[in-house]
Amino acid sequence: MNKRKLHHQYKKVRVIKPWYFLAASLIFLAVGVYGLRQNNFEALKLRDEVIKADEQNGDIEGALRDLRQHTYSHMNAELSSGPTTIKQPIQLKNRYEKLVAADAKKVKAKNVQVQKTAENICGQRYPAAGFNSSRVACVVDYVGKNAATESNIPPELYKFDFVSPAWTADKTGLSLLAAGFLFMVFILRLAVGWWYKYEL
Repeated sequence: MNKRKLHHQYKKVRVIKPWYFLAASLIFLAVGVYGLRQNNFEALKLRDEVIKADEQNGDIEGALRDLRQHTYSHMNAELSSGPTTIKQPIQLKNRYEKLVAADAKKVKAKNVQVQKTAENICGQRYPAAGFNSSRVACVVDYVGKNAATESNIPPELYKFDFVSPAWTADKTGLSLLAAGFLFMVFILRLAVGWWYKYEL
């Protein structure tokens, strides 16, 4: 290719300053990083609302739904547990403890009733007064067969992980995409400029 034509093309290319692309890329990057931060802050705020609803016996389902919708539709809104996480991000501790306590109370009441029934039945079978080993054995056997045990309520049912997508088409995602694209254009423009200089 002749030098005059190359020089003419290079003059056109030189008008497009690469630093404009770099500046625009940095602006979009700043907007994207700010958006990522805001997404995380909003997720933490919604998590606190879930915990508050659990503590005050409020609308836990609604609070969980809001958090889930935010996490699934925004980048960097993840609160999931992992090997580096100290505790589960969402634990309905109060609801779980209330269920366990209610179950324990129910079992205790039932076992008191079983004990009374055992004493009545065995008292009729072995009516002798004082210490009666046959009656004691009968009571122990009856209670052993009919006593209620506490339910094993799995704590995992009251722990939640929400995973946010790697990229979303919201303001944050589009800003980061634009930043990446403009940075690539900046690199390309530098490479084209260097090539023209080398050829001239």
